[in-house]
Amino acid sequence: MHELFAIKNVYSLYEGNQLLVMLGIMVIAFYPLLVIIKRLILPSVGKIVDKRNINYTKIFAKHNLSKHAVWLFVAIYLMLWGDFLNKSDLMSAAMVRIKDMVLDIYIVITITSLLLTLMDITVDLYKSKQKSVKIAIGLHMNILKLVVTICSVLSVFSLILSIPISSLFTSLGAAAALLTFVFKDTVLGLLASLQLTFQNIIQVGDWVTLPQYNADGDIKKITITVVVIRNFDGTYTTVPTSAFLLTSVKNWRQMFEEGGRRIKRSISLDMDTIKICDQESLNVLKKMPTMLALAKESPELFNTKAEKTNISMFRYYIEQHLRSNQGIHQEGFTFLVRELDPTPTGIPIELYVFTKDTRWANYETIQADIFDHLLGVLPKFGLKAFQTIIRP
Repeated sequence: MHELFAIKNVYSLYEGNQLLVMLGIMVIAFYPLLVIIKRLILPSVGKIVDKRNINYTKIFAKHNLSKHAVWLFVAIYLMLWGDFLNKSDLMSAAMVRIKDMVLDIYIVITITSLLLTLMDITVDLYKSKQKSVKIAIGLHMNILKLVVTICSVLSVFSLILSIPISSLFTSLGAAAALLTFVFKDTVLGLLASLQLTFQNIIQVGDWVTLPQYNADGDIKKITITVVVIRNFDGTYTTVPTSAFLLTSVKNWRQMFEEGGRRIKRSISLDMDTIKICDQESLNVLKKMPTMLALAKESPELFNTKAEKTNISMFRYYIEQHLRSNQGIHQEGFTFLVRELDPTPTGIPIELYVFTKDTRWANYETIQADIFDHLLGVLPKFGLKAFQTIIRP
């Protein structure tokens, strides 16, 4: 036994099995380093992240980032030992080529997996913030994932076939037409999503209307191939991404950004109730609170010499009433009260103004209050709204 562990015997054993000895040292050295990383470094990093934001820790755990970190460590460790083994001339040329190919493929797959995981984590981190999530971060990452995956696959084939990536691209050029035909919808969706992204045509949260698809609601998700719309009736419509470039789409985002929502509605007045105002009726109108300012600015309007009709005075009243409404834009937007062409259902008086509050419920309340008031004051002008009486 003593002779077995003699220096010369140990050296002769090493001389005859250098490769196995080096591999044994590599395996033995790997385990303590792995323990240090898994039990010391990663938990320490996790505690630091946890102190900053507990949501970050949950997101990292959800995507198992520590596992990918260990894989990356293994790739780096094997790469360092691979270079060492190459320099030691312990392996034949054929073994070196096989080892290098397997190691390079493993490194490519590991880095690709880590990048894809980091993209998913980025999406979740962005969505976890209490900020605007209108940017289609998922769409951007899907496009980036596709590019990374394609590059990774080409790299693996390049390593297996031992040809440069540039030559591989040239070889694939002939099959590009066939691939485009087979994956026509995917390619069309990818190109459409790129245009939608860079031209900022739609965003998550936009209110869009697509009559062709019976879609009218908010965009909830944008992917390479489809856009998911939540309609106002609670249903969901899935629309191809390319449809936003090939069909007519109404996007209401600009309305919300500018802060003005249009009121375009009319009241049809019975033509039989239109007449020239006498002085008595003008005096009554002049004393109305809404008309006081107008009476001071233009007293001639309240004189019988002007021969104003009750419908004209009603238009003046509407304008004054809207001018005093704090919920209506007075400048920067169209402000119009106009009389339309007579129709079989009367003479329409149309309001074309914009509310400051663009929220649907508030907008409807402002609009309803205005028209309720106008219908209520019609008798003071001697006017009646036209309505069709359906007799049984």
